[in-house]
Amino acid sequence: MKKFLEKFGSKTTRAPKDVPAVNEPSTKPRAQTKTKFDRFTIVSWIVTLVIVAALLGSAFVYKNSRAAAGTIPMPQPTSAPGANSAQVNAPALGTSGGSAPSSISRNLQLKTNIPERPRYEPTLYRVSRGDAMLSIAEEFKLKSESILYVNENLEDNPHNLKPGMELQIPPIDGLYYEWKDGDTFETVAEKFDANAEDIINFPGNQVDLTDPKIETGAVVMIPGGSRDLEDWTKNIPTLGRGANTGTGGGNASNSCGGGLVASGFGWPASSHGIS
Repeated sequence: MKKFLEKFGSKTTRAPKDVPAVNEPSTKPRAQTKTKFDRFTIVSWIVTLVIVAALLGSAFVYKNSRAAAGTIPMPQPTSAPGANSAQVNAPALGTSGGSAPSSISRNLQLKTNIPERPRYEPTLYRVSRGDAMLSIAEEFKLKSESILYVNENLEDNPHNLKPGMELQIPPIDGLYYEWKDGDTFETVAEKFDANAEDIINFPGNQVDLTDPKIETGAVVMIPGGSRDLEDWTKNIPTLGRGANTGTGGGNASNSCGGGLVASGFGWPASSHGIS
């Protein structure tokens, strides 16, 4: 390496040029400056070569160390669907009697059955075309009389239903009563043929069981209560039997009373003509 540097330095060193004698004192320092400059160039090249050699050596060592650590494993293909799948055993069913399973199988239901909660307040129902009192009562699992008790606008007549009419549907069979001054549970229950305990224990009445009493003017439900319905047929006129019918008039042995009359028609008809 030393010989190489000496040879390299001799080639790169420039020979001093001949100058006149007059300028001779000033040329000696300039020659020394050039020599120093050439040495600096040589040193810089040496340092550069050393750095490059160090980088190459470190890269080579790093590569060899990675190779010695082991090769990177190749990814393995996954198994086909269903192959080598884990087998999970179903839980064992308990047996009763040693042979038959104790569990009961049932069909899958996509719709959850939500139990109907008890109702303690009246609900509003709008009458539509084709509704009848009996069908409305069956829909709410009530007696038709209970709907007539609560809705005074029907005047105890189930045929007064009209499309668009709004009805109050009670939660249970019975009627509503406005509590008056001097009323007691026993007197009100006797009046509507009900039970006093049912009035007290009905949750919709909100009676304090520790001190059962009801304020005057409060509307309470009388469970199982009833009242006399107005006879809406009493205003329909009747027509007595004529002498020519064989069932009325002077025939004292007739046991049939007069029939209902509507728009001038009665039964039996006095005329037997057929049109």
